[in-house]
Amino acid sequence: MRLSLLPLGPTLGGGLYGALEIGLEPFAQGYVEPVRAYFARLAALGRYHFLSFGRFVPYLEVAGAAG
Repeated sequence: MRLSLLPLGPTLGGGLYGALEIGLEPFAQGYVEPVRAYFARLAALGRYHFLSFGRFVPYLEVAGAAG
């Protein structure tokens, strides 16, 4: 589950036409072998969606978190 917001409409032009998304994303992961371990985080992230490709929408994501 991610909580995100698109604060601006589509920006830039040409091949860089796209939209910026900012948000928060939780993540949890557990390990069983070789020892039991658990990791959880809440990451702040920014994602830029490239909209100039039509139905195919690649994106560039940057995230930072403390675990």
